[in-house]
Amino acid sequence: MRVARSTRSRTGSLLVGSLAAIALASTAAAGQQVMSATIDETSAATRLHEQAMALREQPSQWRIAARLLQDAALARLPVDARRVDDLSLAGALFYRVKDMRHAEEAFDAAAAAALEFGQVANAARSYLNAAIVAKARGRPVEAAEFGHKAERLAQSPHLTVAECDRISGRIVWVKPATRYASR
Repeated sequence: MRVARSTRSRTGSLLVGSLAAIALASTAAAGQQVMSATIDETSAATRLHEQAMALREQPSQWRIAARLLQDAALARLPVDARRVDDLSLAGALFYRVKDMRHAEEAFDAAAAAALEFGQVANAARSYLNAAIVAKARGRPVEAAEFGHKAERLAQSPHLTVAECDRISGRIVWVKPATRYASR
């Protein structure tokens, strides 16, 4: 009996050890896949961003550069705050080529992304940019909505006095849109 139990114990130990090794190997493989996917996403976003920066030097290519920046922002990991910069620059480039619809969308997306990262000043600036573009598009209601969002953010305790003043100074440019929107 003693021999049988000893054999069972060894067999059981081997089985448990084998299962643990298999679980550890599959966990390691999953970790490598996640790391590989992370590296792939990061390198794709970086590549798109670099392509956009190269095109930024050529005004005739700004629309393409803006689209590449939007793609870079989408390719970035959710925890990558560079999405905010990509979207803000995309909005500025779309604005410069007079693609107001895409500029407004990019600035709105930049503001939302900035808020995700607690970047209150960047969010307020992006909302103000969206308001200016909406006003230029003849959309006073949307301009007022973006302006109100920026105005609320300008009152945040997370901003310095200087940041509040800069944002408030720009809100003046949006205020006329607010008057028209209320009619």
